[in-house]
Amino acid sequence: MNKSPIIGVTPLWDAECKSVWMLPDYLDGIKAAGGLPIILPIEMTDENADQIVVSCDGFLFTGGQDVASELYGTKDTTGAVVSSPERDKLEMLLLKKALQAVRDLGCDLTPMAVAPDGIIEAAQMTNRRFVWAVQWHPEYMFKTDSDSSAIFSWFVEHCI
Repeated sequence: MNKSPIIGVTPLWDAECKSVWMLPDYLDGIKAAGGLPIILPIEMTDENADQIVVSCDGFLFTGGQDVASELYGTKDTTGAVVSSPERDKLEMLLLKKALQAVRDLGCDLTPMAVAPDGIIEAAQMTNRRFVWAVQWHPEYMFKTDSDSSAIFSWFVEHCI
C-alpha cells in the first residue's frame, strides 16, 4: 500500500474569536494531488515543532494575515498591515525547524515567474527539495486551471 505524503498546513487564525479556521480548497488541492493534509495547531513548543517536522513530508504555508513588517526589518508606515502574532510565531518556528534557520530568506531564492511590470510572482529555493512561494491563489483555481493543479501535484510528488 502506497502511503500518501503527509502535508502540514498552517491554519488561519481569527484572534477576535480565538479560533483556528481553514479554507477547504487548500485541503482539497492537496488531496486531489494525492497528499494527506493535516491542519497544524496555531501554537506549539519547540519540541512539538521538532516532532511535526519529522512527521510531515511537506508544509503548505497558507495565505492570510500579513507577516508583521518588524520581522523583516521594516516598519508599517501605512497602517494597512494586518498581522497575526500567533501565525507569525508558528510560521517562523516551522521555517526555523524545517529550513535550519535561514537568516536571509531571500539569499537562496530564485524567481520562477515575473509579471510584465517586473514584480516577482513566484520564487523557489533550489537547494531544497521543494520550496516554492507564489503570489496568487492556486487553492482557488486548481479545479479549473491546469497550472494551479500542477503546483499541488508537483508539491505532493516532491513530498514522497
